Amino acid sequence: MALTGSSIQKAHMDKKDLLALMRLLSALESWSFSTGQRLPDYLLDDLNKFTLLLETEILKERNNSGGAT
Repeated sequence: MALTGSSIQKAHMDKKDLLALMRLLSALESWSFSTGQRLPDYLLDDLNKFTLLLETEILKERNNSGGAT
């Protein structure tokens, strides 16, 4: 399932939401390795791609436009 493209609008998530999503992806990967239920390569590739995307978004400096972050 592709989550990119011109028809997909960017979700507005705060850093707390992004960190929770990153923890969820990390837990999924950890579970797969710890149980011996290896995820298919295409899912591991997507997991890596979206983890890097989340990392970039979390570390990105945000403009303070109307409130404390």
